[in-house]
Amino acid sequence: VAPDVGGVERTRALSRRINSTIAIIDKRRPAPGKSEVMNILGNVKNKTCIIVDDIIDSGGTIINAVNALIKSGANEVYVFITHGVLSGDAAKKIKNSKIKKLVVTDTIDNSKKIIQQIGYDFYIHTYEHTQKLKQGEPLQLFLSGANQGIAPFYYKWPVQLALINARGEIATTQTDLDIRRWVPGEFKTLITAPSKNLSPGLYRLGIGVIDPWSKQPRLQFSNKMELHKDGWQILSHLEITK
Repeated sequence: VAPDVGGVERTRALSRRINSTIAIIDKRRPAPGKSEVMNILGNVKNKTCIIVDDIIDSGGTIINAVNALIKSGANEVYVFITHGVLSGDAAKKIKNSKIKKLVVTDTIDNSKKIIQQIGYDFYIHTYEHTQKLKQGEPLQLFLSGANQGIAPFYYKWPVQLALINARGEIATTQTDLDIRRWVPGEFKTLITAPSKNLSPGLYRLGIGVIDPWSKQPRLQFSNKMELHKDGWQILSHLEITK
């Protein structure tokens, strides 16, 4: 589907590559930054539509076009964009729209803004733990932070701590926490993990949110922290004594 008459040649070239028919959105602009769909030229009934365009800013123009296609009988609409400006609350509007999937390239990095507008964004404000721990005593980490996004994380991904010794060997410790508890807003958490199987010595203390399928840290906090090659974010150091 050509988003306007100016995009017809690009749309026709794509349709030849995927062996599809084309349609054209006939629209007018009553004011700068606003558009009104007048007609859909072509048959989209019971079809999957693909819109390819060069830029998306506030999202209003694309959303109007998608609404018009659905109203004309299209089953679903995919949108592919080169430059994702996504100004204002565009990400939120797109999330609530009838767009089946929006794909943009990374010419403009809006990943943080998108996450904050439509999903979760975990940030650690402060953390506290004892600097010396006797072997066998539980490791307790007091954590305060915030989910700066607008949604929780909906899947049971556990939080684990990692102790990395001078040789780079990693000992992981299970905790009783999974991140579904961190709903949008401030949170304070006491994380407790056993240390009875850890040898005395100096360790770097890392934290990770574990992907249950790969068993590796995958989801990261938005803080700027040292990142271990295996995905652990390093908080600080501690010593385990006999």
